Amino acid sequence: MLIRSQNKKISANINGYAICVVGGEIRLTNQANSYLVLGNYSTEEKALEVLDLIEMDYMANCKICNMPQEDELCLDKVTETERELAEVTNVLNNYKSMLFGL
Repeated sequence: MLIRSQNKKISANINGYAICVVGGEIRLTNQANSYLVLGNYSTEEKALEVLDLIEMDYMANCKICNMPQEDELCLDKVTETERELAEVTNVLNNYKSMLFGL
């Protein structure tokens, strides 16, 4: 999966990397703890909302995910998004269990 950075200057292949939230930053990190900032938001809550969106895009087999600008976020939809994400996560966890015995 590719993710385009918030400033549109980087398109990163995230396979084999971790995406983490540190404060308001969304970082792509490797095993050596080097990181690339993909997006920067004013609060950790907003960064976590974006992380939820990335997960949903990935689960929908999106090949390219664009980091949204902060003013594009809509925190009042978080509850609905979290519910939908929980449903999809449950299905994926069941699928992983069947495939990998986790």
